[in-house]
Amino acid sequence: MIHNKTYFKRLPATFGAQAYNLANFHEHGVFTDASPIGIGNVAIRTILPSIFTSLQRIANQSDPLKLAVNQISYKPFISLFNVTGATAFNPDVSGIVNYAAAVALEVRLGSRL
Repeated sequence: MIHNKTYFKRLPATFGAQAYNLANFHEHGVFTDASPIGIGNVAIRTILPSIFTSLQRIANQSDPLKLAVNQISYKPFISLFNVTGATAFNPDVSGIVNYAAAVALEVRLGSRL
């Protein structure tokens, strides 16, 4: 819809919001599961080992790694928000939300700010 504004203008006024809500419902249903080890959470479970390895390396002062970048689609985000309970706290993050998204994890030593 956003790629063809002429076509979008010909649709009923409520169609965009309805399509977005249905897409969120679908994606949430596919990429979440009641169990953290359930098949619906496979998207986040696939990327977590890489994230944990990077965090461990960054925390290790003798390792030269100081920054790690993992590029992922929205699917692991949906799973992550489900597994961590973020969707229970804020239901607005339960779907696609915004395709261009980022999460930053910072590693600090001790209680220094």
